[in-house]
Amino acid sequence: MENKKTEEMKEEMLSEDEKKASPTNKNGKKKKKKIGELENLLKEQEKDARENYDQMLRARAELENFKKRMAKEKADLITYGNANLIREILPVFDNLKRATDHPESTNKLEGLLEGIKMTIQQFYSVLEQFGVEEISAMEQKFDPHVHEAVMQMESEDHEENMVVSELEKGYLLKGKLLRPAKVAVAKSSKKSDD
Repeated sequence: MENKKTEEMKEEMLSEDEKKASPTNKNGKKKKKKIGELENLLKEQEKDARENYDQMLRARAELENFKKRMAKEKADLITYGNANLIREILPVFDNLKRATDHPESTNKLEGLLEGIKMTIQQFYSVLEQFGVEEISAMEQKFDPHVHEAVMQMESEDHEENMVVSELEKGYLLKGKLLRPAKVAVAKSSKKSDD
């Protein structure tokens, strides 16, 4: 209540001072009205500024959380990204182990050889599941994009730069080179006219 009376007294004093200061009462009222409008506008702008600042803080926190989540997902992908491949390879590994354990007891090399061939086929089917395919090299023209020449061999039966021997298979992973095929390339044999 006291604040209200104080405000009223201030207004009376201001209005008396304004009457004395300005020749017309209209100018004083216009100034007072303008000041009131500016104060209201300032309050609105301050409110908007607080809201914008709050939104900016929230957006920054969301961005930080997103960065942390992406870093964790990336680390998990690096750590566990090959889990499916390894899970598929483990039975192949188990079969190879079984194949090496049994020859001592049975002494049958034919069974061992058959078991290893089956395991290799199983292993290859796992690789195919994951998009791995062999590079065809034999009897092909040497291609430096997929072949690695480790030696040259003289050959009368092959054109120059043809692959005559495959020392190690090459592989593609979903069309991208995983490992080049190591090959021997034909070179022309020099015939002497002597």
